[in-house]
Amino acid sequence: MKVYTKNSGFTLIEILITLFIVSIVFGILYGSFYSTYGVIKAFEDKVDSDRPLWGSIHILSDDLRGSFFSPTYKDSRFKGNKVGNGSSMPFLSFTAFTPYKGYDVSAAPLIEYYFEGDGDKNSIVRRVYNSKDSSDIDEEEILSGVSDLDIFYDDGSDLKDEWDAGVSKKLPAGVKLSIKYNDYTADLLIKVEGG
Repeated sequence: MKVYTKNSGFTLIEILITLFIVSIVFGILYGSFYSTYGVIKAFEDKVDSDRPLWGSIHILSDDLRGSFFSPTYKDSRFKGNKVGNGSSMPFLSFTAFTPYKGYDVSAAPLIEYYFEGDGDKNSIVRRVYNSKDSSDIDEEEILSGVSDLDIFYDDGSDLKDEWDAGVSKKLPAGVKLSIKYNDYTADLLIKVEGG
């Protein structure tokens, strides 16, 4: 008498078909993850390339928020004008109580911003006069590679090309900046606390 036993295993064809289907699924998942990684990498690269722009805007914003003007304090000022490429004149000059370390807060340092260079790659330079002694100056380039810079002063109802607190006897309500950096234009309005 013959006894038939049932084999309970997979055939070679079944295993090959299963491996084929699993490889297709893994191929799709790999393509999806790889394309997502590419998008994330491109975003991170863009953020890294714009980091100097946002860092310089942060410094300028802090300075402007600390600015003050008092007609009774003869050394206080807030003066701004249109930016000229390569100009040796500051486009923004003001006294401020700035939060950065090392400055004599009682002296209220004079802070000036310059737009230096000529052509498509200019720099924004920040100069701080720490005391009435003109030899105590800190100067740093806060942003290089700027191709264009526009600045306006908000009087509360309109944007002006120039501002002189000595004439108006007050600070502007805000300063509007438009900075073109790495083919990106940052437009922002910085509120001046005392304006």
